[in-house]
Parts: sequence; structure tokens; C-alpha cells
Amino acid sequence: MALVFGSRCEVSFMSKLKPLRVESLINFRDGTPHTSFDFLSLEEGRQIELRKELTRCYRHGEKYLVCGYCRGPLCLKGGSDQGNKQRLHFFHLPSPESESCPLHRGEKISKDVMRAIIYDGVKESPCHKEMKETIGSILSRDTGRCRDVYIDELFKRRLPQERYKPDVQGYYLDKNIIFEIQISSDFITVIQAREEYYQSKGAYLIWVFNAFSTDSYQQTLAQKDIFYGNNRNAFCLTKECVKLSYQHNKLHLQVFYQEPSLVNDQIKLISPPPKIITLEDIRFNNDCTAFFYDFKENYKKCELELEAIQEERKKEREREEHRALLLDLADKMQNSPYWERQEFFREKCGLDFEYSNPSGLIQYVASAIKGRPTFIGGDNNKSLYRNTLNKNNRQVRRFFCYFHAVARKTKFYKDIPVDLAKKINDALVELQEKKHKSDYFPDRRYESVLKVFFPKAHQDFKILMWELGLEE
Repeated sequence: MALVFGSRCEVSFMSKLKPLRVESLINFRDGTPHTSFDFLSLEEGRQIELRKELTRCYRHGEKYLVCGYCRGPLCLKGGSDQGNKQRLHFFHLPSPESESCPLHRGEKISKDVMRAIIYDGVKESPCHKEMKETIGSILSRDTGRCRDVYIDELFKRRLPQERYKPDVQGYYLDKNIIFEIQISSDFITVIQAREEYYQSKGAYLIWVFNAFSTDSYQQTLAQKDIFYGNNRNAFCLTKECVKLSYQHNKLHLQVFYQEPSLVNDQIKLISPPPKIITLEDIRFNNDCTAFFYDFKENYKKCELELEAIQEERKKEREREEHRALLLDLADKMQNSPYWERQEFFREKCGLDFEYSNPSGLIQYVASAIKGRPTFIGGDNNKSLYRNTLNKNNRQVRRFFCYFHAVARKTKFYKDIPVDLAKKINDALVELQEKKHKSDYFPDRRYESVLKVFFPKAHQDFKILMWELGLEE
């Protein structure tokens, strides 16, 4: 008989009543843990149906709802809490288990102890027992890769005072592997304790479900804890896996996992169809974690790829903005009166040149970048270099470092006459020796112009100044 939970009655008054002796139960048929409230809050008719089913199971030697502590059979007793009638509650039916149960005697058990005991009780369900025996049997048949396989025995590498007893333990090649069956327990403290313990012993813990869903709404808390904690991998032992395992004499498991993917500049998480794998397909990390698909590594790759895309787009926006700035600059220099040029440079560069404006510097640097004169009066490459070296032209002479920093990397510096090359070298030597007292020392106020309109040329200028010992 299968009971379906219906709508629950109002039970707020129960909080004022005497605490129940039996609050934690286990459905022995499927291994699921429950609280007594799950059943005591049912509609009265369903409570009576449950009472009859529990009585029938007891008469036929079957187990249905059992005590979370002693695993003894339970039944419902009592009725309305009004008047002299006893409150409805679960009580122990006569059995060897209940004779020594402290709850049956009215003693109290701490919540932490009860959680651990219920977890072990869940492990004793028929489904759980069948799964661990199946895994142990398959591993024992794989004699070429597996050895020292034990089912439901104390951990072989434990200390004397430690009482950990894994469902299945053994060695796959040189790796100590622990298999724990996880059906429906939701005790995160127990799950974490086992993970930390086995990892501290250098053993690989593999949780195995009897069923799993990629739909987050259908997952239990325990499934979520294990799935996300295991690099978003979940292993299941299905009927198909069992069939394949016995056919090939090696353990087959079904793996569910999440895969990150970059879609429209966002990292989306997808759940590919589950795959059937063997232990050969599992990645055993040095930190004693075991998984099929490395979610963290692939998520990091997506993050780096997304960062690269965003950085490239940022650079492209900056290039577009810079191109627009240069077009604006060209328009101002060709079509605007002097005072508008001054206002333009004041706005863009924060400069206020009362005696001059940086148009000349821009023309010289632009010519160096292009590799040819870009303005009227610049007859050829040699003439521009000679102009910057002319000590009779103080303003243009201040352009020498800005101009040479770029020109020396372009065809401006190729095939220049010997005498001009000597003058360039003499100017550089003078800068190194006299520093800011040299006639060729740059007007540093122009540097902000270069920085705004020609960032690459500004970097070249900084490098030249460092080479000459004029920049720290």
C-alpha cells in the first residue's frame, strides 16, 4: 500500500504540547528519512489508513516506518488532544530493537547524534544494500585493475579509535577508492565529515546515487551538496550500468555534469545528456577529488575568453574614440582661427599656451608617424630633421626629442646623410651631458598633447628619455 501525502491540517497548537518521544523516522522501504510531523499532520482519514498499514506490516514481519535510532517497527497510537484523550503519536511495537532503545524508555538524544544515526539507518535500506553489494561484486570481478575490495567493513587505514565504515572500499590501480551510496539523506554535516575524513587519509570518495535529475527543483539538498561540492559531477548506478558492468567485468557509472559555455557575452550553464563511463574515464586529482568533467577549469577558460573579448571591445571603442579625436584635431588645425585652437587644446589637454599652441608639434609628430611630411613647408624628410636641430629656431628645436623618438623607428632615419646623422648624435650626447640645460631639452608641457593625441608616440618619447637618463 502506497500512501500519498495530502494537504496538511492546522497544527500550530502542537508546539505547546509535550515533546514527542519519537520524532525521527525512516521509511524502510525506500530509505527516506522523515519527521513524525510529516505523518501526524495528515488528514485524519489518511492517519487511520497509515495506522492500518503499519499494523499489517508488523503482523507479516515487514518493516515500513521504523524508529530513526533503533530501527524498530512503529505504529500510531492515541487520538485527539482535546479532553482526556491521549495525543496522537508514534510508539514502538514489541521487537528486539525496541527493547534497548533509549527513546522507548523516554531518554533524550542530541540532534547531532540523531542525525548521524539516521544517516546510517538510511544506509541500511534494501535499495542501499543492493547497490553497495552490486558495486562490490563488480569491483571484485575486475581483478586486473581492482584489489582489496571490502563491503561494509571498517576503513582499513583508520586509527583504532576511528569508526568510519564505508559502503565499499578498495583499490583501483594505485588509488584507494571509497564508494558511499547516497539515496535520500540530507545531513550536510555527515556528508562533509566523511569527505574531509577520507581526503585526509589520501582516499578518493565517490558518492553514488540511485537516481539523479539535472532539474534543480527535483534535487534534494544532499544531492545539491554533493553535486556542487564535486565539481558539479554526479554519479549514478542504473540498471543499464549494472548490465554493462557485468558484461565487461568493470564498473560502469552514469555521470551527470554541468558545462559552461560562452553565449552572447555571457557564461551560460548547460547540462549535456548524461554519459555512461568507467573508472578509466574519471579524473583523480592530487587533492583526492574525483570527477569526470572539470567544471572549474572550463569555467575559468570561459572567464578568460570573456575577459579577452571585453578587453578587445574596449580597445576598439578607444580606437574609435581616438580616430574621432584626430579627425576633430585635423578640422581644428585646418579650419579654425587661432583662438579656437587654443580653446580646443585647453579643453582636451588642460593646457593654456599664451605664447604659442602645440599645432607645430602635432605636425612634426604626425609626419614622423607617416614617414613623410604632412604639412606645407616640410619639403622632405631631411629638412624636417634639420629644422629640429636648428639652434636658431628655439620653438622647433624643443620638438627634437618628441620627433626623433618616433622618426628613428621609421624611414625618416633611413638613408640620412652622414653629416645629419652626426648632428643627431651630437644632439643626443648634449642632452645626456647637459640634461635640462641643453638647447634640445623638450618642453615638457607638450607631453600632455602627445599623450592625448598620439599615445604610442608618447610611449616612444618616454623610452627615449629613459635611454638618455632624463627619465627615472
